[in-house]
Amino acid sequence: MEDQREYEATAHVRLALAGVMGIGVAFGFARYGYGLFLPEIRTAFGLSLTLVGAVSSATYLGYLTALTLVGVLADRTGPRPLIVIGGLSAAVGMGLVALAQDVVVLTVGLVLAGTSSGWAWAPYSD
Repeated sequence: MEDQREYEATAHVRLALAGVMGIGVAFGFARYGYGLFLPEIRTAFGLSLTLVGAVSSATYLGYLTALTLVGVLADRTGPRPLIVIGGLSAAVGMGLVALAQDVVVLTVGLVLAGTSSGWAWAPYSD
């Protein structure tokens, strides 16, 4: 009986740590990384202020779209697949940003990475 309680306690701690790390990556690096590195990105790609604003708006739209889809899909799929989608969108999006040679790939990567927090936040909160 004591072993079962100890196992459950460590399982809750592991889940909490995974959630904190997942949300940290989804929000910290994937969603808000664009703003943190904007001066370097703007210089490297020669972006105008108008384009910087459009890309930022697109990342926010991606986030809102993912949040809406999570609301629709959560009852059908449960939280785990949505959290996995969030992790994958963060990883693939940040990978595209890292490898981008033009503004189109950069924007696709930023928007995809920006959706990650929308995919992961609501399921972890639930």
